[in-house]
Amino acid sequence: MDKKENEKKGKMEKEENEKKRKMEKEENEKKIKMDRREEELEERRKSAKERIEFLSKKDGSFDRIVEDIKQNPEKGPLEKVIMTQFVNFCHGRKEKKEDDQEEDEGKSKTKRKRSRKRKPNTASLHALAKNFPRDNMIEIKKTKGRCLQMYQEKEAEKSKKGEKGKRINFAKVGLEPPPPMPSDLMEKIKSRGGTDVKLVIMKQLFETDLKTGQDRLSIPEKQVRDPTFLEDHEKKIISDDGRIRVSVIEPCGFDSEMCFRKWPMNTTFIYALTSSWRSVFLREENEELLKKNAVVQLWSFRVNGKLCFALVNVRKGDPDSDSDSDATASGSQKEGGEDDASSSNSTVIDQEEDKSV
Repeated sequence: MDKKENEKKGKMEKEENEKKRKMEKEENEKKIKMDRREEELEERRKSAKERIEFLSKKDGSFDRIVEDIKQNPEKGPLEKVIMTQFVNFCHGRKEKKEDDQEEDEGKSKTKRKRSRKRKPNTASLHALAKNFPRDNMIEIKKTKGRCLQMYQEKEAEKSKKGEKGKRINFAKVGLEPPPPMPSDLMEKIKSRGGTDVKLVIMKQLFETDLKTGQDRLSIPEKQVRDPTFLEDHEKKIISDDGRIRVSVIEPCGFDSEMCFRKWPMNTTFIYALTSSWRSVFLREENEELLKKNAVVQLWSFRVNGKLCFALVNVRKGDPDSDSDSDATASGSQKEGGEDDASSSNSTVIDQEEDKSV
């Protein structure tokens, strides 16, 4: 019994000692925190006193406030009244500075507006632009020279846009009615079991058709010659933002797999061949056949019900020439016929041009 009681007493003493140690630690931590707070407050008071002393030495405003308060005592502790009066004084001086700055800014704005009116007007600059060529622009002053340069650059852009919009008149160059499919291409399609041959479009190739970043041959809906080349279920697929995998015979005779799609526009829509069109017009064998301003035909046919296309070059392109020039194509198509077609998918117009050279 004595042993058990001694053990209990020992445990109780240990627990009490631990509690005392914890209490002492907490008290020490509280004292340390209080000391730190007092130190921080003292530092703030010192900095405030130093600031007040500095301001009082600078213009003597603080001393004047203290004298006024002593002469006219108010309710409340003296230190609090002095500090509130001094803070109000500093705040009022700050607002005055801000008002002065706003007035200065308003004056500077009015001066700028007057200076703008003195600049030369655009009418005189347009007149100078017509009379002065680009080589003599260096002799003009810098302010006018910049405006003239911008004006001439805009005029050059307008002329370029006009050149881009030039379209080939198919009737003038002898392409209306459209020339028939070359005989060797027709035989190639028949050997594969192709049927239901239809002319989808005859179009001029523009820069947008030959840009590597876009990778598509556009087929505008308004330029489609035979809209029955698509079946009803195919129309539904592409109308639902889908695509149809098709095989295309290139102008050089190679075969490619592409996607046929439909893109809605503002008031109409366009069909497009995508996915590997870039590799077609960049192929070395198609380099002379697929250039800017070239005229091509896209024919559709079916093999076991599957939609296929054949691309034919009708007229070679020249990126630097006008679209309506090269009149050598005007009568050669009628004279040539179908029997003299070359191994590539191009009509007699190109061959006649080569012979004349």
